[in-house]
Amino acid sequence: MAVPINSSATATAPPSSLLRVLQDSTGSTGLVAPQFIICALLLTTIIFLFPAGSLFRRALYPVQLGLIACAFVAPLPPGAPQADLYSAGLLIAGWAARIMDRVYMVRDPERSLLRHGVDDGPHGPETYGPLRKLNWAFEMITSQRGVGWSWQVGALPRPDYTTRWGFVANRVFRSLCTLLIVHLVSVAADVILTLDQSESEGTIASGLAAVLRQPLVLRAYVTVGWLMVVYGHVALPENVISIVTVSTGVFGRWSDPKLWPPMFNSMSEAYSLRRYWGKYWHMMLRRTTDAPGLFLQQEIPMLRNPKNRVARLVRRYGLLFLSFAVSGFIHAVGSYMVTRDFPEGWSDGGAMVYFLAQPAFILVEDTLFMALGVPDDGNPTLLRRLFGYAYVAAWWLWCFPTLKVAPLAAAHRLDGWDQDGWRASVVACKELADAYPLNPARALWQALGRS
Repeated sequence: MAVPINSSATATAPPSSLLRVLQDSTGSTGLVAPQFIICALLLTTIIFLFPAGSLFRRALYPVQLGLIACAFVAPLPPGAPQADLYSAGLLIAGWAARIMDRVYMVRDPERSLLRHGVDDGPHGPETYGPLRKLNWAFEMITSQRGVGWSWQVGALPRPDYTTRWGFVANRVFRSLCTLLIVHLVSVAADVILTLDQSESEGTIASGLAAVLRQPLVLRAYVTVGWLMVVYGHVALPENVISIVTVSTGVFGRWSDPKLWPPMFNSMSEAYSLRRYWGKYWHMMLRRTTDAPGLFLQQEIPMLRNPKNRVARLVRRYGLLFLSFAVSGFIHAVGSYMVTRDFPEGWSDGGAMVYFLAQPAFILVEDTLFMALGVPDDGNPTLLRRLFGYAYVAAWWLWCFPTLKVAPLAAAHRLDGWDQDGWRASVVACKELADAYPLNPARALWQALGRS
């Protein structure tokens, strides 16, 4: 069951002696890469204790930037599986981009980044005492979607529960379902991989293996399986934290269920690729990926005030491509962390090609709809909705295995990567699913298997 390996997955940079020197230097501190970015994140709270423009704040800027740089070259956690290294890379790049946004790209954060009903009075964060300022800075740098803030990202799902225990029960149920589904992705991978090696003929197993080897079946598994596991990786931590904060009621305003809207919107919104990314998909990185474009827009007059329609279109799609490029960089660092010590050199796992393909498709999509006079006003006809679901599903069935999972599996040198791209892609789904620590669904499944 072979699939062509995307050439972008095998494009690597030769190992750098400078990188080795930097690894040795940062390793002498006893810290590993994720610990450096955690220190950089926490240093944000200290930086904002000092007045804007003060000598002490300015002196801490290079310290924080140095910690961020160290996170990209420091030794990796010893013995960590590839899935954990990939997640660590996403964490490092995502937090680094978030720090650059909220500390260095925003003009006057104490007056721009405010909590509704808390900081928007006559005396803002710049007048707070140390403890209150620490609280503001910690919430500001750890908030992902800006819920309850002046910079809350758009198109967030509406809060689905307003009562305390209704919310908790719903999130517990969702968490258990997520853990079960993620484990079923792993179980399905085991079945596919086992039957793929079956050599018996004329049996039920051989017939099932023949079905599972069909490219369309494998595409469907890789696409749905990977997306479900990513859904879990994104939604589960937020659900667990919200269960604790809301059920205990001791975390101030964060005990309010209305501050914990769902991570994903309804899939019914995904009848175009633009709406898939802009309405349905999670918004954890939206502020971070948009930040460079917003910074350029406020610094460059031509972008801030385009004079004609062509300039407005250039700005619109230029910022769109830039936003996806930032997302591509963040995901590329995940593969960089996995492959940077490979003898062949590091790889981005095909991340940049995959993420830049999204705005390219959206550009084509917008152009065709504009030429055909098809509006995107949120009130589609049934035919428009069904057509949209069909072509978005077709796009993902082609794009996701071909541009995302197969290149990543090849770059990470997973089992079968050099002979059978489909097998390596299935292994990638399984490794990501098995990265969940202490999954009770897995423990229950194993217990049932032993009984």
